[in-house]
Amino acid sequence: LKIRQFDGKPKLRDYQEAAINAWLTNSGRGIFEMATATGKTFAALGCLTEILKKEKRLIAVVTCPFTHLVRQWKENLEIFGFSSMEAFADSSKWEDKLANKILDYNNGVTQTLIVVTTHDTFSSEKFMNALRSVSNNVLLIADEVHGLGSPERQKGLMSVYTCRLGLSATPTRWFDEEGTQTIVDFFGKTVFEFSLAKAIESGFL
Repeated sequence: LKIRQFDGKPKLRDYQEAAINAWLTNSGRGIFEMATATGKTFAALGCLTEILKKEKRLIAVVTCPFTHLVRQWKENLEIFGFSSMEAFADSSKWEDKLANKILDYNNGVTQTLIVVTTHDTFSSEKFMNALRSVSNNVLLIADEVHGLGSPERQKGLMSVYTCRLGLSATPTRWFDEEGTQTIVDFFGKTVFEFSLAKAIESGFL
């Protein structure tokens, strides 16, 4: 998708705005079932933007399946004017930094913290322990949310995440009804759907 600028930030398309409104109406819970290349990342960052208008203090965690996507998310966050830290792979590179940033947040030194991680790190004990120490609400944005349905990764789905947004073109896990149900139970129902056929029909692709 071409990025349309508006006052220095991307101007979201009508269907992305509709997705954001559907999520907010559902109390900040739900899944965007949107085809690849329809801009679900920008829709998710629109949700983050809206939450930060209401919540002056917030930690947000973005989790995605692969390390190259961590960098893509970081770049897209910057487009929206957000700075973030990466936390994945070798914990010696992020564990102390994350703990210190959460400490600053808990003590009121900073008002916001955005962390981008991978599904494997997200569900690791070290990452979970760090997030357990957060004293306030946490927003979780899960890219390719179906990837969190495996028994190992389900461990990362903690109650500290009060606002929850899942993103996927296909949130249903193949031959894994139990894993799919866990995803739905945690994130909520699909609140917005935008298929490839609909995107083509609408002229967006």
